[in-house]
Amino acid sequence: MVMRKKSLIFCLIFAGILLFGGLSAVSNAAERNYLRVGLFYGNTSEDRYEIYFDNGVRIGRLSDNYITNESNYEDVRKVIAIAKNGYSEIVLQDKYGDEIRRFDLADRNIILPLDFEDDGSFSVKGQNYRGGVYFNDFKGTLNLINYIDEEKYLYGVVGNEIGKSVPIEAQKAQAIACRSYARVKRGTHENYGFDICSTPHCQYYKGKDSEVSAVRRAVDDTFGKTVKYDGKTVAAFYSKNSGGYTSASEDIWNERLGYLRAKQDIYSPDFTWKKSMSKREIEAKLINAGKSIGDLQAMRIEERSDAGAVKRLAFIGNTGTVIIEKDKIRTTLGASDIKSLMFTFGGDFRNIKENKQYVGESNVASKNNTMTVIGKNMQTIVDVTDNVACIASDGTENRVQNIRLANLKGIARSGLFTVPDLKNEGSKATENTATAGGLSDRIGGSDYIKVDDTVLFTGLGYGHGVGMSQDGAIEMAKRGFTYDEILNYYYNDISIE
Repeated sequence: MVMRKKSLIFCLIFAGILLFGGLSAVSNAAERNYLRVGLFYGNTSEDRYEIYFDNGVRIGRLSDNYITNESNYEDVRKVIAIAKNGYSEIVLQDKYGDEIRRFDLADRNIILPLDFEDDGSFSVKGQNYRGGVYFNDFKGTLNLINYIDEEKYLYGVVGNEIGKSVPIEAQKAQAIACRSYARVKRGTHENYGFDICSTPHCQYYKGKDSEVSAVRRAVDDTFGKTVKYDGKTVAAFYSKNSGGYTSASEDIWNERLGYLRAKQDIYSPDFTWKKSMSKREIEAKLINAGKSIGDLQAMRIEERSDAGAVKRLAFIGNTGTVIIEKDKIRTTLGASDIKSLMFTFGGDFRNIKENKQYVGESNVASKNNTMTVIGKNMQTIVDVTDNVACIASDGTENRVQNIRLANLKGIARSGLFTVPDLKNEGSKATENTATAGGLSDRIGGSDYIKVDDTVLFTGLGYGHGVGMSQDGAIEMAKRGFTYDEILNYYYNDISIE
């Protein structure tokens, strides 16, 4: 009988710990997926923050994704976090500004709205965010971090990445790509004490104020789904515009990833850009990158990828030559200026429309000046340098003289052959792993320039060009493709689960 009483007492004590010891958030964190998103950190961190809540707070300690020592304060409306003279604390105030209690940040470092599980939120610096707020010390200041459910985080990301008014199937594809990226990149900023940042370095997160109902629907409709390759969730890289050809991962970075291969992207609309840089400006950028060549005399593109992206760029000076490779080219010269690696020197885009290829499904890789033509009773690869010959299944030939690619749609109307434009019901997104050939054939210009005063960069696309093209996804959605068809077009051999 004594043993039974002791067992009962132990069970009651353990149950009390579960109910009142602050472990409830631990089970929630296991069931959901919570992220620590850096809002103000490093150079943007401050020594004082004022955070506002509507319906009270729960305060506790977050460590290794476990929240312990929780306490509820229903009357709290304002929390002040202060770092001063090597000491950090949190002050709780009611709606009148009267102090309720204060804590050492070493003991309590996370504040959740009392209605945390019911879409509770807080505001700081005039912006509203779902979830709670977490602090850690940083060089005499405080990093302010948003502790938020992964799905609610996506509400504040997807629209900022692809657009709030684009077709919903494109938003769904973006939601899955963003969710996949966040899962894989969790811990990227562990040196600052959080998982991912709120800037485009990770994903552009602007909190609750940036949400719209269409994006919330896209996130909810794809709840929990990620891009998987070989059964594992992978980083679903994406950029604004592929420039007509997506790049293989190893052509931009170093690692070869099987689901990120180079391919012709017939759905990305043309995105052209130009940037003029002075000789002195380029020399200064090289010095900032730790490279010195003296007086810049010439630049030469040493190597391109199959997609046409610059892989090796030589800067030739009077004291030496420096070669910069892949994504470091944009990092060195400025990613906002050099919008992609698909560039030449001094191009004029005169052949962009003529060289926009529309291809049908084919296992044959097209070559320079070739095109896949789909007829009513045939499909073939044709040379369009001077002439186009349409060979029907019975072997008869219809030849059109002096054709230019710009005229293909007009010729298609003649009934000789068709060029696929819109998705037909039940059809699959057309694919082609063709190489891009010389980029100068598409936009003009040269791979070598003698530098006297300025250099004119002429390019296609925006971003690294690996994985999904956001502009292409939008175009596919407009043509009736679903989110899974979009993702399977841009990522090889994947599943969406």
